[in-house]
Amino acid sequence: MASVHPIPPVMQGPNGQVSYPPVQYGQQPGGHQSITIVNNVPAFTQSLKKESSNKSSTPKRVDDEYWQKVIAILKFAMNFFGLVMATLLSIFVPQNCGVTTCTFEENLTDLTDFNKFVLGWNFATLGVLMFYAWRSARREAWMIEFLDEDHNVAHNNLQRQLEAYPEIREGLRQRNLEVFVIAVFSLVILFVNIGVSIGLVAEYYDGFRTVTVFITNVLVVTQKFVAISLTMRKCYNGGLGLSLIRTEAVCYNVVDKDHVKVV
Repeated sequence: MASVHPIPPVMQGPNGQVSYPPVQYGQQPGGHQSITIVNNVPAFTQSLKKESSNKSSTPKRVDDEYWQKVIAILKFAMNFFGLVMATLLSIFVPQNCGVTTCTFEENLTDLTDFNKFVLGWNFATLGVLMFYAWRSARREAWMIEFLDEDHNVAHNNLQRQLEAYPEIREGLRQRNLEVFVIAVFSLVILFVNIGVSIGLVAEYYDGFRTVTVFITNVLVVTQKFVAISLTMRKCYNGGLGLSLIRTEAVCYNVVDKDHVKVV
């Protein structure tokens, strides 16, 4: 009498077709017929698992890049207040208006020609610094898109890798040069702004508070732009992708996985 084996489980293929796993017929001692399942795991199952694994890793990578851009935008917004205080010195530095300290309204009305010149230069300086901040943020967004940070390789690895990516290399070079020139120009304008503002607040000196507020407002921003200019010169000369916006030190030293060439 032939031995009865359970029917192998029905399997559904990727296109919806129903199939049984391949079987092999044999003969047991005593004349009984046996059925052996050759392969109980179809190939498409492994393919689906691999596909699922790839899909599960993609959203995480997209989320990482998205949050990097959000952080860059927030940092840009936070820096705006500091730039305003450091450039509009004729408004925010305490000045004497005869009996009392000048009010905000008095700093904007009934101005002499020199007052108007200094106020205009203050706003022009703010415009230049905001233009720098915008171009710097654009550079950061481009690097987040095309480059990545890898702690397992040297920080200067990017220059060697970009030999195979001339378009990305040229894009980085142009952005490094642009931000470097704007940063140096902004620093020069900032020093001129400090000079003309000193001439104004000295005329309306309101005690030691004028000195402390003036120094506090300009010192941090001036030091920052000196550091930025030096960093961008290093980036341009060395073909580096150093971040100017991230709170932690970040060096983009490899090509982003989404743009790596398949060899």
